[in-house]
Amino acid sequence: MTLTVNGRRHEVPDGARSATVRRTWHEDTVRLELPRALRAIPLPDRPEAVAFRYGPEVLAGLCDEGRRLVGDPARPETLLAPDEERDPFAWRGSWRARGQDRGLRFVPLHEVEEESYAVYFPVTPRR
Repeated sequence: MTLTVNGRRHEVPDGARSATVRRTWHEDTVRLELPRALRAIPLPDRPEAVAFRYGPEVLAGLCDEGRRLVGDPARPETLLAPDEERDPFAWRGSWRARGQDRGLRFVPLHEVEEESYAVYFPVTPRR
């Protein structure tokens, strides 16, 4: 996370979930940049099942039935790849499953309208 006030950077510890700036405020410009990285988030009671997030967005896998993925959730980039088939010059934030026996597309959860989807997927380590 990067925090600047009027172009001056304020230190934010790695992994911090919040930041405090104490000052007398006027007509100031505050800019907060949040890193956007692909992450696999395990279920607390089932660590073999993960959801995927890209920055703050939860990704939904568009599917009609339960699906199992094969790979390493500690390296989510080995499970999902950016889906650039539609327009390689304007990526819209969708992903596709990588190295699986069947295709699976992931989109930000807030974009799902009238489609079947899942958020958590069991992952089996690749042998």
